[in-house]
Amino acid sequence: MKPQWRDIWPHLVIISLMFITAAFAWPRVPEQMPVHWNLAGEPDRIGSKTEALLILPLITAGMMTLLLWLPAVMVAQVQSEELRPAYRQLCLSLTLFLAGVQGLMLAAGLKLPFNFSTGICVMLALLFGQIGWLLPKLPPNPIAGIRTPWTLHNRETWDRTHRHARWVFLVLAGSFLFLGWFQTGCMLGMTVGIAILGGIWIIVVSSLSSPSA
Repeated sequence: MKPQWRDIWPHLVIISLMFITAAFAWPRVPEQMPVHWNLAGEPDRIGSKTEALLILPLITAGMMTLLLWLPAVMVAQVQSEELRPAYRQLCLSLTLFLAGVQGLMLAAGLKLPFNFSTGICVMLALLFGQIGWLLPKLPPNPIAGIRTPWTLHNRETWDRTHRHARWVFLVLAGSFLFLGWFQTGCMLGMTVGIAILGGIWIIVVSSLSSPSA
């Protein structure tokens, strides 16, 4: 499944904007900027503005190059057109998320009044919500989705597992919203607990849905 122009151009636009905003901010931010924050939204690590402004655009460009061309190597032609629409949206969601993280780091460098932890939690909620929405639309494939020994060998098992996984991701999205609002260790623990229990639930559903179970 080679990428088509309509698969590529949104990423080119977003990544170009990431580099343009980095160039715009370069003379306006200090040489040392926050590059990591704790749960309370307070900076707990300082790095150079090269790290703060350029690492994410470069990572995004490299990751999207890999993700857009990986299906050309690993996905059979018979699967490609069924996979393309959902996979395109999934890749775009990841690019937008990384662009949003860079936007938060730029805002911190420009000393705009906002809470970084709240912003990142909201973006994680949007990302997980979008992934949850897309999961049931993914056909069986070797690169995206819940790939277990049971889902990869049976289409019905794949579909049922991804319908259940949708709700795990949507609940996680809601948990991230609450975490962004309350920002407590208890909420963080609850979010981690939901992720662990959700992962276990997905594996159990996948195994029990298999015809050989």
